[in-house]
Amino acid sequence: MLRFLAVVAAGVVALLSACVVREEPVATDTLTSTSTTAPTTTTSGETALAGCDEPWEHSGDLIITQASSPDELRCLTVVHGSLRIEGDIPEDVLAGLADLRRVTGTLFIADNGVLGDLDAFARLEEVDILILRRATALTDLSGLSGLRAARVVELCELGLTALPSFAPDFAGIARLDLCDNPALTDLSAASSWGVDPAADSLSFFFTSNDALSSLAGLSGLVEELGDRPLVAVVWNHPELTSLAGLSATNLDLLTVVSAPKLTDLEGLAVATDGGNITLDQIPLLTSLKGLHNMTSIGSLTLGGCIIDGFGGLDGITSLAGLDSVTRIDTLIVVNNDALVSLDGAPALHMMDELRAGANPALSQAAYDAFIAQFASPPFGCFGTWSECNCPTVD
Repeated sequence: MLRFLAVVAAGVVALLSACVVREEPVATDTLTSTSTTAPTTTTSGETALAGCDEPWEHSGDLIITQASSPDELRCLTVVHGSLRIEGDIPEDVLAGLADLRRVTGTLFIADNGVLGDLDAFARLEEVDILILRRATALTDLSGLSGLRAARVVELCELGLTALPSFAPDFAGIARLDLCDNPALTDLSAASSWGVDPAADSLSFFFTSNDALSSLAGLSGLVEELGDRPLVAVVWNHPELTSLAGLSATNLDLLTVVSAPKLTDLEGLAVATDGGNITLDQIPLLTSLKGLHNMTSIGSLTLGGCIIDGFGGLDGITSLAGLDSVTRIDTLIVVNNDALVSLDGAPALHMMDELRAGANPALSQAAYDAFIAQFASPPFGCFGTWSECNCPTVD
């Protein structure tokens, strides 16, 4: 068993790593006012726009800097690679991208404190990955209304209040990351995006969107999943009151941490299968109802292993709500101050591992009564903080 602090450090690093799409250094061309990058004749059949007599395509990754010239970008229709736009790029430079239709890799726009809209990308139709980061003045994403394809969308540290609408024939996403968007409240546009038909699953990684109170706007998107799994990480949302919108039948991974206004799990009621589920720092949660239609769960963690007495689900007194669960591979119950019983899962008769610690009101008798319901007792331990450290859970 590992120490609590080691587990937390590893868990936080893993979570934060998951919440961003990593960009590895690659060989690039940088356009500046003295660039020697030569335009090449278009080969993909891109239609020249009015006033653009020589459309061209760029092979390889491309970086646009503050020193770039709009004339160098004029008539560029395709980037065969990734396009990086970093820093306070002048609007007249971005205006040079008026003919851009496609980026086969990542469109990465970051660290721009003056950009208010994306009108320069009005003719953009396809990207593989769309990343917008650290552009706090960016409130208007309507310039992306013609976008027809973006498998991954990451929007972080922006000024937007609502998700953007894409083209009516948008091909669907596989992953959506939303982080540190303080004014974001409306996710409803995502319901029209659809799910990438080639995706094995749909993933959400949401962290610290301070004004977001509801995930209901995701409902139309999640409903398209069918039996495909949903991965959802929802971390640090002080106004969140409901999980409606995460109504997938297969919850492959669900992490909800630090949601002080969340009172129930009813938004999860359609789920019948669960992979790894973690619930922590949700003080108003009094029942696990919402998980009541699940029949099996891979790993269920109630509470957290940060420091003794911190976090947990301090409103739950039992496992009430796990009505249909017959099997939990690993159950971890930590730092839940009001927990007095492990009753509430009447159909549960298979468990491989149990870890329970730092639940001050949970007695040895309650633990013994719980273990007695298994024909083959689970491996594990029960006791105080020092007697039963949290394991590492993947």
